Amino acid sequence: MPTIDWVAAAIPDLAVELTVDERVRRQRLAARARIRAADGWLEQEERNVGATRRVYDSFRITKVDTTGLTPHQVVDRLDGLIRSCVVQHG
Repeated sequence: MPTIDWVAAAIPDLAVELTVDERVRRQRLAARARIRAADGWLEQEERNVGATRRVYDSFRITKVDTTGLTPHQVVDRLDGLIRSCVVQHG
């Protein structure tokens, strides 16, 4: 692991959570399970997804719904979000 100079490290001022429709999330999980054996962490997380959701919701994180978007469209949406934050914060 690289050594991090925490004095010089930038403090992030924008946190973004990429989300998808629950139906899409479950479809993706099912597709991943077919590709490889279920990962122990993923299985544990799926059992506790409600608790994880509550923790994420307790923070002021900007949510970006990516349902139906291509990776390029997601990047474009994030680019627009970052640009709008730069304009707002100078």
